[in-house]
Amino acid sequence: MGLNELFRTFQFEPNNNQAACAAVAVEMCFKNKVLLEVGPGLGKSRMIGAMMYMVGVRNRHKQEEAKKPRKKRASRTPQIARFKVVFSDSKLLLDEQPKLEQLKSQFPFFEIELVSVDSSRIDACRADDDQLLIIDEADFALLDEKAPFDAKYCVGLTATAVLAEEVQCRDYLLKTLGFQYVDSCIESPLKDFSDPLRHLTPIASVEAFLETNPDAAKLIYIDEASYLEENALKTRVVTKDCDDLEKLRSLTVEDVMVATEDRLMRGYDYRSKAP
Repeated sequence: MGLNELFRTFQFEPNNNQAACAAVAVEMCFKNKVLLEVGPGLGKSRMIGAMMYMVGVRNRHKQEEAKKPRKKRASRTPQIARFKVVFSDSKLLLDEQPKLEQLKSQFPFFEIELVSVDSSRIDACRADDDQLLIIDEADFALLDEKAPFDAKYCVGLTATAVLAEEVQCRDYLLKTLGFQYVDSCIESPLKDFSDPLRHLTPIASVEAFLETNPDAAKLIYIDEASYLEENALKTRVVTKDCDDLEKLRSLTVEDVMVATEDRLMRGYDYRSKAP
């Protein structure tokens, strides 16, 4: 079963851009550790699934070639059937787990280990030499949480512009840990400034922000929400530090989401699926 056909069966089909990025990462990751920049909301989870599928296809092809009666050649690419996928948060892990585990129906020899940084920071980003380590929100795990890193083969995905990071952070990722940086070059719809709902303009105050775009829910990230709770949000439907994915998928124009935890800005999708 082909990639699109298989992933379509569980509504996880990558688009052409996502599949192309996954292919590039797989081609590179057995030579260099790869740090792939993918903008927010552009399908990192689908890329993770596509990468695992592509590695499985490679393995199957190598096994078939090995059965043919001809002179054997040393393989330059290891046969990886063990994956360790790291998520920034345990709730995100549980949300993606059913989709990733359905890959086993196509590749029963797969061994998939899923971990989250919040539940296993010390060991989350350590992998065996016969594992491909895939880190979602890699900059959060390696920079913010300072998770110890030890992996021979690794693809890290990040929505952060790595080259815009502080020199110390950039050097740690690229020089100390040895990642090779790759920009997916997929244009994010959030950069479409022709859309007034996405046009970034200075806001004079929280009150002014809440009055803009009445047809959209609001997301506020702030270190301390006490001021908001006491003043601007009295007449609003406010939810603080929500990690309920079903709630986030059904936001209304009356909702104001206040996030005070950095993890809630890493991987959580605030694009409501409600009509």
